[in-house]
Amino acid sequence: MIVNNSEIKNIKGISDKRAAMYHKLGIFTTEDLIGFYPRDYIDYTEPKKICEIENEETCVFKGEITKKLTPYFGKVTVYHIAISDGTDEMLITFFNNRFAYDKIVEGYSYLFYGKVNCTFAKKEALSPLFILADSESKIVPKYHLTGGLSNSIIISNMANALETAEFSDLMPEDIKEKENLLQLKESVFNIHFPENKEMLEKAKKRLIFEELLVLQLGLSLLGKQKRKEIGIPMKRADIKDFFGSLPFQPTNAQKKAIKECVSDMLKPLPMNRLLQGDVGSGKTLVAAALMYFTVKNGYQATLMAPTEILAKQHRDTLRGFLEPLGINIELLTGGLSAKDKKTARERIKSGEAQIVVGTHALIQKNVEFYRLGLSVTDEQHRFGVAQRSKLQEKGENPHSLVMSATPIPRTLALMIYADLDISILNEMPKGRLPVKTYGVDSSFHQRLYRFIIKYVKEGYQAYIVCPHVEEGASDKASAVKYFEELKNGYLSDVSLGLLNGK
Repeated sequence: MIVNNSEIKNIKGISDKRAAMYHKLGIFTTEDLIGFYPRDYIDYTEPKKICEIENEETCVFKGEITKKLTPYFGKVTVYHIAISDGTDEMLITFFNNRFAYDKIVEGYSYLFYGKVNCTFAKKEALSPLFILADSESKIVPKYHLTGGLSNSIIISNMANALETAEFSDLMPEDIKEKENLLQLKESVFNIHFPENKEMLEKAKKRLIFEELLVLQLGLSLLGKQKRKEIGIPMKRADIKDFFGSLPFQPTNAQKKAIKECVSDMLKPLPMNRLLQGDVGSGKTLVAAALMYFTVKNGYQATLMAPTEILAKQHRDTLRGFLEPLGINIELLTGGLSAKDKKTARERIKSGEAQIVVGTHALIQKNVEFYRLGLSVTDEQHRFGVAQRSKLQEKGENPHSLVMSATPIPRTLALMIYADLDISILNEMPKGRLPVKTYGVDSSFHQRLYRFIIKYVKEGYQAYIVCPHVEEGASDKASAVKYFEELKNGYLSDVSLGLLNGK
């Protein structure tokens, strides 16, 4: 827990523009940033000899800078740097990266990380990551990225955030002593910037232990509160017109889930239910039916989604279901203008907005509901117990529905969602084609391209998703490079398009 928590733009090196980029990752405060743990690490402690590196191998290697070649200036500026480790030589190549070229100094030794291409004539690494060979910290964090935020930027911002952060360690000393756990501050520092492998493992142990402990305590408290508290008193309401307005028949699984939820909402205790079903199984229709039931009882309903895109998608779907029945639906997300946010908050507070769809913006202090009777959260595990509680606090113990597409085994679901009853949508709507999913390794690439070409010629479309927009973000495929390779290679006869956030 951060004592001096504040908006992320107050951290040294984070402008309003950069703060907006962090917002896309769900990071709004210092505590959010410090809790944004690395997805992986680059371990520079055991570099490979250049002579032992095989073609297309991604690894760490060491080399002294023997020569910085004259840059080639064309449509793309190419920078070449020659290195050697005594066992072999290699060429390091950067594209349009003057900063990296200038940062590397002849005569100094560096540790590099990247994919190496080996031919008969030479070995070459394209846009590798690098640190000085005598750097104190040789285990470097890798973070999830978004457009405009490189790994090095996040590392710099993280270091500044940790430098000024004041921690409050709430875990009792006897538990830490019994379980041999680090102090919170030491754990957080080592999860981002490990002193060594041993300290990284100790940091992981402490933070995982705390997360599970908080989850277990939080769910236990939620369960006890729900058993004691009186919920929103709902009465039977006729929602036949909702089903009559649908252009299709709900599945038996959807009807059963709606019946289970309505039954819960008629009881004196608040409903607390998990709705689990694959993508396309019709969870939003169930939520729409319950929201309509709530509105018919004179209350408001809200749906919170983890991203603005998903929130807008839900808003549009609910409009299709409920606006023909005269229901007013409002959208509230962080991306709205200040004027639109103010208008939305006023409509929510007055009760004019009967159903509200949004992101974490719904749980801000300045959002007040007129009469909240049902809260629905989508992909609950991405929010956490605290955020779910904040949404519940917007009303007087409203009913709660959690929707998840994650295929959690029932026994595990009962443990994670200990305070929730469970409804499962195990039936797809009629006309919905089954999804076929296959996992193959890179040896199938050529067969995959032939498969794509076959269906494209029959008038279908295909899309390929890459984990990054440009090279350098990580060792994984970049959309820009992959697009160029396919355009000039296997898919040269196919009409290709490139789409990304930039």
